[in-house]
Amino acid sequence: MASYSEIAETQKSLEKSVNKMLSKFEARMKSPASRATVSSLSEEFSSFKDHTLGMLKLLRSQISALSKTQDILEMRHRRKYLLFKGVPEDPGENIVSSITSIVTERLKIPDVSADSFKACHRLGKPSEGRARPILVRFADMRLKSLVWQKKTACKGSTFAISEFLTPHRQELFTQARKAFGMKSCWSLDGNIFVKLSSGVRERVEDIRRGMENQMVTVLILVDFSNAFNTVDHEILLALLEHLNVSPCALNWFSAYLCGRQQALQKSQATETGKVKDGICALLPA
Repeated sequence: MASYSEIAETQKSLEKSVNKMLSKFEARMKSPASRATVSSLSEEFSSFKDHTLGMLKLLRSQISALSKTQDILEMRHRRKYLLFKGVPEDPGENIVSSITSIVTERLKIPDVSADSFKACHRLGKPSEGRARPILVRFADMRLKSLVWQKKTACKGSTFAISEFLTPHRQELFTQARKAFGMKSCWSLDGNIFVKLSSGVRERVEDIRRGMENQMVTVLILVDFSNAFNTVDHEILLALLEHLNVSPCALNWFSAYLCGRQQALQKSQATETGKVKDGICALLPA
């Protein structure tokens, strides 16, 4: 795991090497006696580019490792908390009393008092017509676990109980629910789980880590909605040429994409215009 000092040292090293190389290039360009050729400058620039990209890759990996460690430590602290949602909000409310009532009456857990909680408070700024969630820190982890086990007793009421996830894990949870549905996603001790169509239960973080380690991944969900409709034809052709696509294939793409028109009919009038971007609309039905 990279430490903050290691990341700072990488950043300083990168800045030093970049500034040194830029100064070298600038001096050679300004020197009247310079005999630098395009070829030599190209080789130096290529070496400089590879070095810079390598340093940036190292910096990104160090920041990623530090971010993961920070997320783990933060989630370890958040395991002591639960979020109570849908609890009516009143100006003179007694939040501890409200939570105690839900735990004892709704969840049927006895021997719970104000001393069972170390902290209870609303999250966020007040908003009209919407009750803010209540963040509860339990004095005893056993009570917290019992409340979490019995959270399904809140079904049919306005209340809901969820884990206090870190922003990163909350984003994973939100995306997983969008992809797999609410009933196929859940969290436990800060970990996000999904139930695949095959019935297999998988931890979301395991899928992500497997992709990073270039392991075989069963399912990847990516939303490319309307992405191809933004492709500029001239840029696409230039990119294909840069990738050394054969002249024959390049001419075929050019003939297919260039000179296209689209028509829009309004009542008795018809308007035409050139199609400069988009691929989906040009594909044959």
